Amino acid sequence: FNDLNLDINWNNYSDNQELAIQHVGIEGQEYTLSIHTHNDITFFELEKVIPNHKINKEYAAIQHILRNSDDENIWKVLLKEVQEIIDYDRTMIYQFLYDGSGEVIEELVKPNLESYMHLHYPESDIPAQARALYLKNTVRIISNASGRTYPILGEQKERLDLTYCTTRAMSPMHVQYLKNSGVESSFSTSIIVNGQLWGMVACQNIEPKHLDLQSRLLVETLTRTSANAYGSYKALETLEEYQRSNLSNISLRQNLLGEEDFGKSLETNIQDIMGSCNADGMIIKINNEILTAGNVPSHSDIEKL
Repeated sequence: FNDLNLDINWNNYSDNQELAIQHVGIEGQEYTLSIHTHNDITFFELEKVIPNHKINKEYAAIQHILRNSDDENIWKVLLKEVQEIIDYDRTMIYQFLYDGSGEVIEELVKPNLESYMHLHYPESDIPAQARALYLKNTVRIISNASGRTYPILGEQKERLDLTYCTTRAMSPMHVQYLKNSGVESSFSTSIIVNGQLWGMVACQNIEPKHLDLQSRLLVETLTRTSANAYGSYKALETLEEYQRSNLSNISLRQNLLGEEDFGKSLETNIQDIMGSCNADGMIIKINNEILTAGNVPSHSDIEKL
């Protein structure tokens, strides 16, 4: 590395921080060099640059995402932009649900391949320790599931924590999982919304395929932009819903107090009461009289309940 003449001030950087990403030439081949520290060890990772003219569309892609940053369109737009850059056989938006399970909610898949749209996966498919790692290292790639792996050489290899490294082997179980799925390459980036792992952009290719660092960083940037836009959209939606609910509750409270007969008041306002709870149906039993609205069981079943 002394021959590369790297000008880096090591005192400016803290642990687990990306120190430098730059291009270097070695024997006529262009490489990307990335450097980071972790547990007081400095990691240098070199990989070949793969020319890709599509990486020059970053600004246009970000603007396209921001112009379509609503709940219905943003993931569709993101997938289209990602597919333009990486050209994998299958690209998906995988959302984690409240119990750790997941669902494919958007997909772009090439012809003659099976669709995974709306498939559900159990929590054990991506266990908690893997999800914790996806929060730390947000980009992962397996270029060739059948490719050769190489041992780590050095005096301190037992101390090495490769959490933040790209050029590291994956779990043999995950590699076998890919082979069982009939794919040789996978690439994913984490979708993090308000500090929480919301989901992933998950991509698969039938044949081995590598994306260089520049392409991966572009996809990560687009994913981060989409996640931030989605988070802002949902926050605004929540605020607007709170304001609507607050005004509705004030009006409902006034209406309920406007009748001297409380039972009559409930009957008159039952639709508004149901709406304030965002319910599909409502049952009110008062003085042995049953009042209903929306989608509810029969009166006989209500009595049994």
